[in-house]
Amino acid sequence: KFPQGGWNLNAPLEMQPESEWGTLPNFADSVRNFAHLKGLDVFEIALNHPEQYSALAYRLHNLTYAKEGFRPNNIFLDCFTFLDPFANLKLGILPLWLAFNCADSLRFAKNFLASQGRTYENIYLALVPSFCAPPDTPPVKDWIEALSPYGRVRLIGVSSSRYPEDLFSFYKFTIDISKRIAREKTPRILPPEASELEIVYQNLVEKNTEL
Repeated sequence: KFPQGGWNLNAPLEMQPESEWGTLPNFADSVRNFAHLKGLDVFEIALNHPEQYSALAYRLHNLTYAKEGFRPNNIFLDCFTFLDPFANLKLGILPLWLAFNCADSLRFAKNFLASQGRTYENIYLALVPSFCAPPDTPPVKDWIEALSPYGRVRLIGVSSSRYPEDLFSFYKFTIDISKRIAREKTPRILPPEASELEIVYQNLVEKNTEL
């Protein structure tokens, strides 16, 4: 029988980061020790917020595409668990991952696009449904209004009439990627090298550039 009467685990409580917000120190130490034993190099990326990793990935893809002589016209704003990193490389689309569907993520997306000094032919937007409408979840129309100055916003897996209570969006997300985005005629780009990641990261850190 399981004990009844609450969630008391009879164990000491510890303050730890959520999985999206950091790595447990003992896990990082284990990786370093394993790499040392196997003679492997370790390159550690330490940033303060998930959005900074998203911006770093955008810049890395931009560098990779430029190396191939290709300037992508489209950007894919995927969200939380609604993401498909391979789609970006297969279709030559710039990535910008959103931590969630809240107002903070909308502000990040708007400010980041404004900082790029360019527009895009298509801004593909995938917003993960939360099945409720808390105060900090902007409606789809707010996303479209905020992002439209930078390109045509095209929804992926999102029904503007049902969001955020949209169960079918979990299926529609993959359908839209395969049928809608895949129509784009773009060259397939090879994944970036680890050395390119290190260069982009170090340049940003040395210049103290806001990601």
